[in-house]
Amino acid sequence: MFDIMNIFEDRLKHASSTIVLGCVKAFLHFTEEYPGLQKQVFERVSSPMITLMGTGEVGGTYELTYTMLCHINLLIEKGAAEVFENDYKQFFCRSDEPTYIKHLKLDILVQLANERNLNEILAELREYVTDISVEISRKSIQSVGQIAVRLPQLSSGVFTMLSNFLTLNTDYVTTETLIVLKDLLRKYRHEADNIV
Repeated sequence: MFDIMNIFEDRLKHASSTIVLGCVKAFLHFTEEYPGLQKQVFERVSSPMITLMGTGEVGGTYELTYTMLCHINLLIEKGAAEVFENDYKQFFCRSDEPTYIKHLKLDILVQLANERNLNEILAELREYVTDISVEISRKSIQSVGQIAVRLPQLSSGVFTMLSNFLTLNTDYVTTETLIVLKDLLRKYRHEADNIV
């Protein structure tokens, strides 16, 4: 197994996403039963995957970017969030990206949020609330709420941010913010006095 992985190691630097993803799949398959080794694999494959994602963005081939984002999202769900959390800025949305790319990046940002990067991620999500796309605006408000559910110890700042969204006087922002606040108040009843 280790001999095969050593042979495949150089293939992670290949320009072809098919070859890189094939190597990633093989590495993950070989290390399924070895959590410590799988964490090392996550660390090793993160850089080539982010590079290929960026290559798609620069070249305007959003299909490659989407594919890499889907695979990164899958790795994060398998437990690689701490490996990608230092690269969270790579998942900030660009104005020229299609909506489906932005959606996936917002999902990834929610999973990467932690105490160290929360303020920067929330500041970025705050910018997306005023996005020209209603869909992205709503998704960013939902993402703020999901972060509050994931990180209960930091939820008070999120409630303040959501309350500030109500002052924007935009129908869809107000509606989505009230829906998210309603759901959060069900979980955090002690915050009701601060919001209402």
